[in-house]
Amino acid sequence: MTTKNKLPHEHPFPSWYHSLHAYSRASEDLRRQAEKMRQRGRAIRIETDALTKFYQLDINNRLRHRINCNREWLQILGDLLRQILEVTQALGDTKIQADQFIADLGDAMTVNVETLTHRDTRLDGDYVQDDVQEELRREAKLQNDVKSRLQFTIDDAVAHLQALIAIRREVEKAIRDKEEAKKIDLDVYNSNEKSAPVGFKPFCDRETKNHLDLQVWEDLFRDLLSRGHEQVLKGLELCERLYDELNKAAHRLEQKAKEVAQRLRRRIFEYNSAIRELKFQHKQLEKTRSQLRFDIREWQSAREAKTASYKLAQSRKEARTFRPGIENAADAPYFGLRDECDNLIECMDGLDEQIMKGRENLQLVEDRMGEVCERIRVVNRSLTIDETVMGMRKRLEVPQHISRPACPIVPAGIVRERIKFH
Repeated sequence: MTTKNKLPHEHPFPSWYHSLHAYSRASEDLRRQAEKMRQRGRAIRIETDALTKFYQLDINNRLRHRINCNREWLQILGDLLRQILEVTQALGDTKIQADQFIADLGDAMTVNVETLTHRDTRLDGDYVQDDVQEELRREAKLQNDVKSRLQFTIDDAVAHLQALIAIRREVEKAIRDKEEAKKIDLDVYNSNEKSAPVGFKPFCDRETKNHLDLQVWEDLFRDLLSRGHEQVLKGLELCERLYDELNKAAHRLEQKAKEVAQRLRRRIFEYNSAIRELKFQHKQLEKTRSQLRFDIREWQSAREAKTASYKLAQSRKEARTFRPGIENAADAPYFGLRDECDNLIECMDGLDEQIMKGRENLQLVEDRMGEVCERIRVVNRSLTIDETVMGMRKRLEVPQHISRPACPIVPAGIVRERIKFH
């Protein structure tokens, strides 16, 4: 067995020097190689530490720039949101005032319709197209015009309020997103190797869907900012326009109400003057009627006296006809009695004619008195109607303050407040 395992040839025995030299060279080479590896590892460690620190500082600088950018955008968007809220509040308050103005205008239109309807109850003689009626119809036309214009502007204000609410929601969402992004960037900026959530994240390299470029991102926010400023300016312009229309409408309606009140006062003054004149004429007609009645009674008394005289004349004339024979001649008494009878007949006929004319004039005076009385009644009714209209229109004025104790003349119940045109 030993013979089979033995090498066929024996190696020559090297010298001691060559063997020691080989081991020495191998050790030197190994130590040199190990030193190179140590130097290379040290350089790699220093380089990796420097690169790691550099990238961390570079990322922190980028995060700081991004955080400052978000803070500036938050300040800009916050100012825009504050302006939007202020414009929304101002426009909403003005719109509420306009709605109240429309409601008050509806009450004024109701008063106008009531006054026109009440004045239509005038009687035939005074149912005329006077200045008051024309002014009331002009006022109704003005009220309809003002209401339509204000309603159109209010509709624009409502539509713009909806647009402001929509842009406010966009700005609020952008602010919330930026706050969240800033918070995440701050957490990333403040994190280090010893932070609690630091660990292996297998999905850190996943790609975000709908990834936006930085320029596109900035353009989106600039577009939102420009649209917000445009809505703010439009809201301010609409608020000023609505407020200006409210003031103009209030002045126009107030001026027209004053004109109607002036025409009503003038018409009432005319009615009072007409009533005074008619009453004076009625009084004078009563005096004339009394005088006519007195004169007719005197004429009738004179007629009765003339009848007695006529009877006497006829009796005396008839008595002289009984004279005998030639004594019954046409002497002077005969002619005197005949003339007396003729004169009395003419006097009685004249008195009868005068009595008849007096009675006709008396009837005319009484008829005229009836017409004057009827006219006074008609004018009084018209005066009452216009005074009622004046009272109805006082619902547009401030009710007088009633001090205590309460006046019993003032009825209890709801007091209609004045329509205030702001």
